[in-house]
Amino acid sequence: MIWTVIGDMLPAALAAALSIGSIIGVVVILTGTGGIGRAVVFAAGNALAIGLVLGAGVALSSGASEPQSTADTGVKWLSLVVGALMLWLAVHNLRAQFRPDAKAQEPKWLAKLDSITLAGAAALGGTLGVLNAKNLPLIITQAGAIGQAGLGSVQAAIVCASFGLVATLGVAIPVFTTVVRGAERARPLLDAWRSWLTRNNHALLGVLFLIMGARAFGTGLGSLLHS
Repeated sequence: MIWTVIGDMLPAALAAALSIGSIIGVVVILTGTGGIGRAVVFAAGNALAIGLVLGAGVALSSGASEPQSTADTGVKWLSLVVGALMLWLAVHNLRAQFRPDAKAQEPKWLAKLDSITLAGAAALGGTLGVLNAKNLPLIITQAGAIGQAGLGSVQAAIVCASFGLVATLGVAIPVFTTVVRGAERARPLLDAWRSWLTRNNHALLGVLFLIMGARAFGTGLGSLLHS
């Protein structure tokens, strides 16, 4: 059962891993002085926050494994609503990407990352991992799905930890690349990734929202129609 649940949550975890703000943030930290240590802490905060918030959601939906229960019905409606929200966000982002006057802009807070502390890096990693328009809906829908699976507490904790680790691959890859290649050799590659992600931010988010939104909406609608 647990491996089935982990397999089912992998697409959502990989979608969560492609968090543009988190990836650009860790790239900026890595290109600063002594950036590897702060980047590792950033990635750890990212994974921990995602896993903990997912775990809290699973605990709240613990009764959803009983068919026709209030929690089960609530999870189905939540999947439907979140799916509809993500589909709307898909349209919004794709329209923004292909507007004639569209200009790629980076968040202003990136300029402050050169002097960020270890504690600040951990807090920022956790915040960006959870509190963004893509990951939070994904975490909510996955919490409901895991709650419906009827796993034990230990198995649910393993699934949440696995989700958090996979969802952090997007920030872990630049860190690993810098460790292997060295900061100076990795800088041109990191700068290229940063530029490409900034230019294609809305397009990437639009496609991810479209795929995951259609899946969540279809799952919720199908479950409600067959209940």
